[in-house]
Amino acid sequence: MSFYDRSQNIVPFPLPSGSSYQGALLTSSYFVGASLQGMNFSQADLSGSNFRGADLRGANFVGAWLREVDFQHANLTGANLSEADLADANLAGANLTSANLRQAHLCRTCCQNTDFTNAVLVDAVFLNVDLSYAQVSRESLESAMVRGGKPAPVDDC
Repeated sequence: MSFYDRSQNIVPFPLPSGSSYQGALLTSSYFVGASLQGMNFSQADLSGSNFRGADLRGANFVGAWLREVDFQHANLTGANLSEADLADANLAGANLTSANLRQAHLCRTCCQNTDFTNAVLVDAVFLNVDLSYAQVSRESLESAMVRGGKPAPVDDC
């Protein structure tokens, strides 16, 4: 079985465990509830995609373009999102326990009720991020760059 993303790329589904989509153009793809443990999406453009409720444990999103991605209630335990662009993404209710967000860029990202327990946030940029009810330690946030207040200019994101 295969499906097309909105960029007309053929994406086989179900995706074999450990598959690599490194550098792929998969914009506006639909992965709701998919089991994608250990998948390699490094350097991929997944902007506008929907991973709501997906199992992404140990997935690799290093340097991925994740703008406006829906990760609501996704399991990203141990995922590597270092240097990823998560501007305008929705991480509400997601599990990012032990995830690596080193130098990730979160601008206007919804992180309500997100679990960042033991996540690596060193040099991550949190700009006007909603952290309401998020589970995150003060020490982790102190290693990140956090700025809030008025809406961020688009050029800052």
